[in-house]
Amino acid sequence: MFGTATEQKKSRLNDPSTFLTKGRNPVLQVVMRCFCWSSVMVLLFLASSVMADDPKPKYPATITSGVNVQLRVSVYPDPCDIEIGGGDMKGSELNFGSLLAAEFSHEGNVSAPKSFKLKLTNCGDPGSLGLIPKITVSGNTIDAEHGVIFSDPSSGDSGTSEGLGFIILIEENEKKKIGLNDQLSINHQEMEFPFQVEFDEGSAEMYVMVAIARGIDSKVIQPGTLIAHVTFTYSYQ
Repeated sequence: MFGTATEQKKSRLNDPSTFLTKGRNPVLQVVMRCFCWSSVMVLLFLASSVMADDPKPKYPATITSGVNVQLRVSVYPDPCDIEIGGGDMKGSELNFGSLLAAEFSHEGNVSAPKSFKLKLTNCGDPGSLGLIPKITVSGNTIDAEHGVIFSDPSSGDSGTSEGLGFIILIEENEKKKIGLNDQLSINHQEMEFPFQVEFDEGSAEMYVMVAIARGIDSKVIQPGTLIAHVTFTYSYQ
């Protein structure tokens, strides 16, 4: 059994000094500062000009220096809401039912995949600002070295499967077969999409294929219940 507890997150770049928010006035404050600095410069230059035009100055000419002010603001597109569903998904659960242990008689064996759709909604288009959208899958894995076979930690219960886990592949189109050599999601690793994400009125969708795999280093497997909880996080930079 495979369950996904999906956290819908909005991923923003955490730079409060440069982030442009809706409904607030950080930009207004920056502009006001700029206006104040500009006013000082203008008044100083005017004062200098008046004194220089006096044919008989009572005091030595005064030379004023300008102040250069550099203003910069970074504008980022709105983050997305994430939804999952469709395909073989029921609620927030993807259930593989019962499989025969014989399907995993050799290291590296992979079952036929099941799939669902990952939907991004209420998005800004990162491509309009030259930003790169990325996806992160987080959970627990049984292959610490590669981090691509997801499975919740065993509680020591004899009814828990060992040596097996779930592999996850995110693609633009649905695939009927996936393997350990595909560009699989790596635990806690922010990855670029292997395809161009096209946004239509702030929304985009893609397929998530999931299969059960025996690790290449799994010398022994134990039949039983197999569960993995994973989280999908969308971001851009």
